[in-house]
Amino acid sequence: MIPEDKQNDSAVKGVRTAIEMMGDSAAEPDEFEAALSAVLANPDDHDTRFELAEKYGAAGRFGDAIDHLLIILGHKLDWSEGKAKEKLLQMFEAAGATDPATVSGRRRLASLMFA
Repeated sequence: MIPEDKQNDSAVKGVRTAIEMMGDSAAEPDEFEAALSAVLANPDDHDTRFELAEKYGAAGRFGDAIDHLLIILGHKLDWSEGKAKEKLLQMFEAAGATDPATVSGRRRLASLMFA
């Protein structure tokens, strides 16, 4: 239903990305608690932290997802061959360029990259 000339607008792309993420890693509320408990018990388990970030993104909780991805990137910018950075950019797109989580997240990512 979106006109052809609007298909590549950033808002349209953001909505598409958010919808794709919802199908990727949908989680029940108790799954968030279990994943968060696992991350708190072992903060250096970046695989579990990444999974938690995906669950948050799928639930539209982009700020939480961005926070966890930035923690991973704070330890190693090219973690898992850039997997966390790629997911972070997807979160920015899904949240939208003017969302406070995106604005703050981009600033924090720049600090990590240029520190």
